[in-house]
Amino acid sequence: MMLLSLALAAPGHADYAYPLRPRVFSYPPSDRTWGPLDLLTVEAILRASPAEAFPRLSSVETRGHFLKMVDAAQLARATDESVPLIHRLIDLRTYDGVIGSYRSRYNVEASRGARLQTELVRLQVHQLELTAVAVELTQSFIVSLDEAELLRLKQMSFFDTFSTLRTHVAGTLTSLTEATLYTEAERAELARALGRTFPRFGRIFTAGERERMAGELDQLAALAADPDLGRTLSETAKAIAAP
Repeated sequence: MMLLSLALAAPGHADYAYPLRPRVFSYPPSDRTWGPLDLLTVEAILRASPAEAFPRLSSVETRGHFLKMVDAAQLARATDESVPLIHRLIDLRTYDGVIGSYRSRYNVEASRGARLQTELVRLQVHQLELTAVAVELTQSFIVSLDEAELLRLKQMSFFDTFSTLRTHVAGTLTSLTEATLYTEAERAELARALGRTFPRFGRIFTAGERERMAGELDQLAALAADPDLGRTLSETAKAIAAP
């Protein structure tokens, strides 16, 4: 079992803050469902650890932990109608912040030479799925509000969430251009995930933005040496350009 000694500070998630005190921490057990505190514990460990300690899909010891980090069950909770919709949106927004932190740490270490691209692809695919769920839930929430309630949400910067979600898509598009960092198969996996999820959240982009993104993907498709990658990029471009 991998153990790390660190001081856990509340990482900006007020609902799940914990006291600052030195302790020895290990990754939460991977044979059970993870709750918010488990996810935040992993976030704190990643912040304090070198790349060698990061969960990897290729590691017998930590593969289960990484799969819990991108567990679809976390997104399934957002569809639990026994929980008020606003609470599910708040929890999803918090979870999005945690996943973003995971991706940031993996990205930093990959830029320093650590071989973490496989995990980065899975994190990005998970973020795209999260983006789709978040947009769908937000739209359901909006249609239930009157004009005064919508105005209050705007004053609270509630819709800033869309800016964050748009950033996830921009990050994936950037990854698709990084031919020296990702393999052709990894880029194809990212492109397929983008094409599959974009119809669910494309409404947060203008027609001009969709046209620009589709054009960039068509250019990448034309440059792709691998036929499967080129075909996948073209299909994704069509999905993004579709009205």
